[in-house]
Amino acid sequence: MSAQVLAENRTRGPGLAVFATALHAILLLILAVIYLVRVPAAKKTFDEFGMTLPLMTLSVIRLSNWLVECWWTLVPAIVLLGGLDFFVTWKLDRTSRISALAWVVCPVLLFSLVGGVTAFAIELPMTKLTNALAP
Repeated sequence: MSAQVLAENRTRGPGLAVFATALHAILLLILAVIYLVRVPAAKKTFDEFGMTLPLMTLSVIRLSNWLVECWWTLVPAIVLLGGLDFFVTWKLDRTSRISALAWVVCPVLLFSLVGGVTAFAIELPMTKLTNALAP
């Protein structure tokens, strides 16, 4: 690497790290709201109709129940993960922009996968219930 490239990498600001940390925190908060609000509401509906639920839905409900009981664990977890996320993104951005961008994209894909599985696990029984109640 040339001296100019090394100097450019060392002088990059924390812009990407701030963006990545904010993006990941927002996605994590969206998942938290789904698990703290949407899943318990769906569970109440399933219980009212006495539905037998698939294993995936039961697993999502168990995780949601734990988060509802121990919601306060999310606060230090988000703060610690946010700090770690900022530090790792900032360090990676100073050495390699590609590595830093990969670090930004991978959690987005993970959060999207978890959100998709959660939505599927809740909406599948809800769709069956809606179809059963339709005239």
